[in-house]
Amino acid sequence: MPLLKSAVVRSWWLRAAELGDTHAIVGLGVLLTDTNRAQARRWFQRAADASRADGMAGPANLAADSDPAQARRWLEQAAEAGEPLAIHILSSRHD
Repeated sequence: MPLLKSAVVRSWWLRAAELGDTHAIVGLGVLLTDTNRAQARRWFQRAADASRADGMAGPANLAADSDPAQARRWLEQAAEAGEPLAIHILSSRHD
């Protein structure tokens, strides 16, 4: 049953995201982070393009292990846009 719920949730997020709802775009990125990182990255990019600060933090999370410099750039962009989590992460780092 959890898979069915996940598929149903994903279909609703996808439907809303395709209609341009930026909350759904970020939500879909989060939902796909563990199962399809390439698709998650594309949805987060759409959110960032729409000036969603939380959408800018998504690519930082995806790039954290593979490209720390890119992750930091995304975090800085998100922090400049007012994303509280990005501000917190950057303020707690000592590098």
